[in-house]
Amino acid sequence: MTEQKKSCTLERAPYRDRVTQEAILWFTRMKQANLDFIGYESAEGPAYFERFTHNHDAYYPYHEETNLIHSSVAALEEDVNLSETERLVIVGQGPWTNCLNKEGQIIRAIVERSHARPKSVDFIEISEEFNAQARVGMHEYAKELGLDIRVRTYTGEFEKIANNWKPNGQTTVISTGSMIGNLDNAVQEDFPQAAVKELMNAFGRIAGRNGTIILGYDGNLDEVSNKRAYSSVDLSHFFYNMIWEIHTNSHGLSLRYLDDEGDYQDITKEQLMNGEIVRYKPVWKGHQIQHHLEFLVPVEMQADFKNPDLLRIADDLECRNKINGGLNFKTGSSLVAMTSEKFSDQDVSNAAKTSGLQPVKAHKDSNTGLCLHTFRVPAITA
Repeated sequence: MTEQKKSCTLERAPYRDRVTQEAILWFTRMKQANLDFIGYESAEGPAYFERFTHNHDAYYPYHEETNLIHSSVAALEEDVNLSETERLVIVGQGPWTNCLNKEGQIIRAIVERSHARPKSVDFIEISEEFNAQARVGMHEYAKELGLDIRVRTYTGEFEKIANNWKPNGQTTVISTGSMIGNLDNAVQEDFPQAAVKELMNAFGRIAGRNGTIILGYDGNLDEVSNKRAYSSVDLSHFFYNMIWEIHTNSHGLSLRYLDDEGDYQDITKEQLMNGEIVRYKPVWKGHQIQHHLEFLVPVEMQADFKNPDLLRIADDLECRNKINGGLNFKTGSSLVAMTSEKFSDQDVSNAAKTSGLQPVKAHKDSNTGLCLHTFRVPAITA
């Protein structure tokens, strides 16, 4: 076997710069629901997320989607003719164990049921930790399946990677785990047509002409099961860790809380992880779960304007005046750290059509509303 491994990281601003920018936008409420990259790129965030998905049985978007893929593999193969796949691209695979249990089933189907075997498997992730796991894990999986295959990973923002993508060979793109539902900003409309269309455009560019797409997303509109899915200590720690990252890994920003004596004190990691400063709370908004962080004590964000990097970023955002002197948050106030959108297959089909994609079939789980949706990219695009 002549397996090769290659990694590529998108050129982008340093992590500390990006954390500072997003923290400013978040704390000033100029932008909400934009902290997910901190969770996945921080040193401890991936481990918190992996423990959450594995330990929390009520998190149906992982456990039940795994079952949906298992029961739908044959139908998916018929939809998009997996036997023609030469290049497999997996987007947002998350922890390798998750990927092996979900996308791994489709990889095995391609190998076991087709006359041709894929020549390469590419992974696109915002988290280098998850990509590192994929490089090692796919190498071992290829050995198990008897594959002579090239493994490549691309780390960075999906849309930016798609803009520079060069299609090569008959491509099947797979993205499960409702990645398209985790939008950069909280939206008010029931279906964010423009944002989803932009993502579908990106999937189409990755797949290329004659390519195929298997897209997983969540259509569950039941409030009780949604809240239950996200009520987990491990998920709380995933979010509290984002606050700690801002406190410790931003330029000139720090957080203090008001103690019982009326004095401001620096927060500690132990206080955050124990839920003494903020409380994670999933809030149902009818078509989305908003992941709120509610302040349990008065908190102030201090801005050190002696820090030249903070000044540079604040001036680039034209918001130095918004954070001059710091920001204060009262007990009971909250900020939205992430959102999980819930989509109908008809809405996604319509968005795909506006992107020039041809919807094939939506395979749905009747109990949860989870959907695996297949699409084709026409041989000739307008």
